[in-house]
Amino acid sequence: MRRIRAGAAREALVRARRAAGQARIPALTAEVDSAWRLLDTPAARLLASGDERPLLLGEVEALLASNALVVDACRHVERFDRPADRGCIELKTVAEIQETYTDARGNEATRLVPAAKVVPGDEVVWTIVANNVCTTPAGDVAITNPVPQHMRYVGSSAFGPGAQIVFSLDGSTFAAPDALVVAESDGSRRPARADEYSAIRWVLPRPMGPSESMTVRYRATVL
Repeated sequence: MRRIRAGAAREALVRARRAAGQARIPALTAEVDSAWRLLDTPAARLLASGDERPLLLGEVEALLASNALVVDACRHVERFDRPADRGCIELKTVAEIQETYTDARGNEATRLVPAAKVVPGDEVVWTIVANNVCTTPAGDVAITNPVPQHMRYVGSSAFGPGAQIVFSLDGSTFAAPDALVVAESDGSRRPARADEYSAIRWVLPRPMGPSESMTVRYRATVL
């Protein structure tokens, strides 16, 4: 199941169970019952704040739709809330950390590896890949990515070839860094710091062609 739609699946199984009963085909009824049991069987484990509990498929769907940072330990994919692109653009987000290793020649080198476990102070490299899955060009493409909770954006780390990169303090209004200001309690105003950005947006300069992909990246520090 590539896209979780537990509610729609349950409705479809209700119809399938009714049709199987009317058809009086035992094998079909057994197949529907087997699929139904899958919806009522834990599909994942939730590890949060030191607690662990099983999740049904519907609960996994709700979690992925929330604004929580979700680390998929099976596929090394991280998902968090962003405006859903229901058109031609499909997004995939991956979190990695940079590690130092010794290459075949005995030289010290660095590489990116999945961020399976991070601790405060770690710098996470977030990579977002946008793919045009349609057969026609997609215009006015903008990739918007909130900085995950419990993380802070690393200044000057956002990268996207040819894209205009803008930032937001509230997640809704975006502007260039020099246009972002913070109002202090005494009424004064100051330039916003990079670690105060709550979201990043990459505005692509041209339409994306069919099957074309675009990769953008930024870094954030774990609090």
